[in-house]
Amino acid sequence: MRFGSGYSTDISVEYFAQHPSSVTDSMVPAFFSIDLVLPDADSRAGLILSIEDARTVAEELTRLLMSHDAIEHAAKEHAAAVAESQAA
Repeated sequence: MRFGSGYSTDISVEYFAQHPSSVTDSMVPAFFSIDLVLPDADSRAGLILSIEDARTVAEELTRLLMSHDAIEHAAKEHAAAVAESQAA
């Protein structure tokens, strides 16, 4: 899946199922690969997450985003209350 928004110009998230290693006789566990392309065309950031780590990150991001949204909502309510009191 590819998309871009915010600070990065392109984000790629890919899922890789468990598969045999090309180097050893073992299996490579399933994982996610995240690639970010930053505004400077020569800048990239990559991250590989195990399924367990991806779940942890998803839970933490959900918590942080909910907190961020609550803060933004409170700030908008405060600004509206201030504007209303100044108009009176």
